[in-house]
Amino acid sequence: MHRFWNYLTLNQKDMKKLTLVLIVSISIIAISKTTLFTYSSGAPSARTSAPGEKNCTECHSGTASTSGVTILATTTSGQVTSYQPNQNIFISVSVNKPGKMKFGFELTALAGTQHVGTFSIVDPNSTAFCSGTQDYITHADGGTVDSSGNPTWMVAWKAPATDKGTVKFYTAVNQTNDDGNTTGDEIATGNFSLPFGGAGITETATPNRLIKIFPNPATEKINILSASNFEHGIVSIFNIQGELISKSNVTDNNLNTINIQSLPVGNYIIELKNDKYLGVNYFNKQ
Repeated sequence: MHRFWNYLTLNQKDMKKLTLVLIVSISIIAISKTTLFTYSSGAPSARTSAPGEKNCTECHSGTASTSGVTILATTTSGQVTSYQPNQNIFISVSVNKPGKMKFGFELTALAGTQHVGTFSIVDPNSTAFCSGTQDYITHADGGTVDSSGNPTWMVAWKAPATDKGTVKFYTAVNQTNDDGNTTGDEIATGNFSLPFGGAGITETATPNRLIKIFPNPATEKINILSASNFEHGIVSIFNIQGELISKSNVTDNNLNTINIQSLPVGNYIIELKNDKYLGVNYFNKQ
């Protein structure tokens, strides 16, 4: 009986050790899965495939393709092919991958190996800064799902105050099937170059500073709120290619409501302008 009790006691101790090992193992697996799969609210920085950087294949299976990603630089004057000092430019990243349900991306701007210009978030629902840095833009949780397989992310970028040579925008896009693991994902990378275009006329307002738009995203109407009295102005809406969609007069000192029901689903640039001020922002029509 004494031997049996010792045997039982030893087994109980072994069981406790085994239970502890199982708990630790399960915890490690859970942490690993969290690290790998829960980037819906933003990717780690330096994953754009820029020189010396990795891309989404660091955490997701497959190889990176260099096709399928479109990067556009746009102002309300149309698409731009060069930058001027302190110029405010909208940078859009899009991909067309029918059949994929969930997406993520990351973007940065480099002159050589130096980060240049200043990014601004204009739609916090779909884009965000990577943790700990404002040199990288990534997706926010609301900017990951697109059932059409054709997502577009847009951010504002203010060009440097001096000539930095050609600025190159690098991006990596993760196109997933949203099955909870890394298999079946496809990675696409791309880049876009903007050379220095000389000292032109700098804009008098920065995006999302003079005007605010709410709600954003919107389905029927948007309200435009300016930071100061904005009399005798014009409100213009452009698509992301910089083509004018509509134009109307300002009807109130600082608040205007625009009906957008007739607009196709997508991203748009809106401009509020008179002979003294220029305000620019972006909205998403759903």
